Amino acid sequence: MKHVFADVPINSGCNDISVSQGGSLSRPAFGSKGDGFELAEGDWVLVNTPGGGGYGSPEDRPGELIERDVSRGYLTWEQAAVYRGGNGG
Repeated sequence: MKHVFADVPINSGCNDISVSQGGSLSRPAFGSKGDGFELAEGDWVLVNTPGGGGYGSPEDRPGELIERDVSRGYLTWEQAAVYRGGNGG
């Protein structure tokens, strides 16, 4: 199976869907799974979701992984401080 990924901006924290039918790209409102799109060979659907809540308590996350998360832009140092029990400031 060939996978194709669209160059579509992702709105962080929100569900987003892109549909390519017959070479025409659309971004319909995100509805229920299987919301009536009829796909032909070569058409595709890209669904972006914000992800899960993670595993374990943030207070138990090793410092080197928090540093990696911040360097990758997953969160700021201020957000990390709040999750670690600080006040963020």
